[in-house]
Amino acid sequence: MRSYFTLLFSILICSHSYAQINIEKWVKHNIDSLHKQHIDTLLYYNEYCNECDVTKGMRCSFTGNNGEIEDIIIYQQYGKYYSLQFNCYYAPIKKQLNNCSSIPYSISIIPTLNSRDKAVKLLVKKGKFLPPQITDGTHQYVQIFIAGKSNEISMSEDMPEDLVKDWQTFSWFNKEVRLFELISKDIAPTNNG
Repeated sequence: MRSYFTLLFSILICSHSYAQINIEKWVKHNIDSLHKQHIDTLLYYNEYCNECDVTKGMRCSFTGNNGEIEDIIIYQQYGKYYSLQFNCYYAPIKKQLNNCSSIPYSISIIPTLNSRDKAVKLLVKKGKFLPPQITDGTHQYVQIFIAGKSNEISMSEDMPEDLVKDWQTFSWFNKEVRLFELISKDIAPTNNG
């Protein structure tokens, strides 16, 4: 009897862990499916918490103290904007958005992001470093897919004011902040059709 409970407990733990860890594959599968439908412009937004307790909407928690808060794909199809919201346990929830500013804005900042990547490579080549980044707390990440190419942006939401000032010396920083603000507005519950 004891071995039966041990086996059952092991199966439950393994299946629970698999569902949580597999969210990256789940999102990638849906991005690939959208690409196969000839949707070549989309945003994958991820908000997570590292080494902290999260009360706001946490759906998944991974190994250690990392927790997923939001996993959302935003895209345009036939002139309308949609979001696909993911969590660890259920199929994605598709919603039509009344308005979407983040996709057009993300397209407009691609040259800035390309310049950023070149500038960072040049800094590294010269042996210089970017300002520090916060590793604990809440973080935002977006991957922009446009016509088969992608760019990434990541940032800490819990950055102290003096560190924000250091980052603002780089021309791309405020544009990255603006994209995250637009995404938050686009995925707000009041924007869903």
